[in-house]
Amino acid sequence: DEVCMYLSHCQPHLETIDFWRCNTITERGIGALSHCSKLRDLDLGWCLSIQGTSGALAHLVECCPDIERLYITAHRQTGDREVRAISGLKKLEQLDILGNRNVTLVTIQDLLTSAQTLRLLDISFCDQLGDGNVNQLRQDFPHVDIKWSFADNQ
Repeated sequence: DEVCMYLSHCQPHLETIDFWRCNTITERGIGALSHCSKLRDLDLGWCLSIQGTSGALAHLVECCPDIERLYITAHRQTGDREVRAISGLKKLEQLDILGNRNVTLVTIQDLLTSAQTLRLLDISFCDQLGDGNVNQLRQDFPHVDIKWSFADNQ
């Protein structure tokens, strides 16, 4: 969180930040990053200390409208509210929500409809989607490369 606060005060024009697997970032740090309004590429994959219910991620994408690539791999608490906020990003090209358990099919459909610049969406291991639904998404949105893998534990 301290690094995020430092960056937001000393480097507010940052365009790319990679915090992959940084377990010390919480919603407090994400709130600080919202001051880096020029962000285009943000990797928060496997940053598991960010509470999805805090609203910090939704606030971040509202304050950083130029995000083109966002990686929130394994954010198991991230839900429809955050993805709806992400769908408002007018320049979004790539979104990775691999391993998310809370995002519904309806929200993914809305994202694909709203995010006109989206070219790559990784929804692998998103529990609520399923093979048939993903195949239908691929047919309905052929301009988006939709990545999908799912481990069947049965």
